[in-house]
Amino acid sequence: MGWICTQEEVEKFLENVHILLSGISPENNLYVLKENKAGDKTHEYMIRNNINRQIICTEILKLDTTNYSKTDYDDNPHFKNEKVWLFGQMYGTEELYIKLKLRGKVICLSFHEKQFDIKYPYL
Repeated sequence: MGWICTQEEVEKFLENVHILLSGISPENNLYVLKENKAGDKTHEYMIRNNINRQIICTEILKLDTTNYSKTDYDDNPHFKNEKVWLFGQMYGTEELYIKLKLRGKVICLSFHEKQFDIKYPYL
């Protein structure tokens, strides 16, 4: 279901993302979940479009409040109290679905073409 955070909360989240990904080797602060697991949407998208972690990092750094869609809790039962932040962004001609959270690093849970309409409350 999820909820809409304030623009200030989204800005603070993205500020923390930028701090983690704006260093000498930002890829060290980015973990892409399932990037090597066949059958995963993110993995398949990465292979099909020759996407690597550096490209994902660059695209994440382009996000701003206009890309924000909503916030929810992680659906993984081991992390059920952790917030996930959902964004959409154009990459070439495709609208991407990007799901992120922070756990000392930027965790990219999803990075692939959208499968459903993405709503942008601050567009």
